[in-house]
Amino acid sequence: MGVFYRDGRGGVQRDLVSAYVWFSLADRAKVPQARAKVEDARRSLSPTQIAEAERRIAAWNVPLAGLQR
Repeated sequence: MGVFYRDGRGGVQRDLVSAYVWFSLADRAKVPQARAKVEDARRSLSPTQIAEAERRIAAWNVPLAGLQR
């Protein structure tokens, strides 16, 4: 999902905050290469945007442990 938001693919409007959220959730689930995508996205965001993304991430109540490979 992060790639869709980052690149504006598949009919999804480009949204770097949402891309950061999805990359971060993938990183928490230990998805390979997600950490690098988080760092790349972070460089494109303002401190306000990062704070908004972190707020969205904190709102997730999904037990990500079940998603690990």
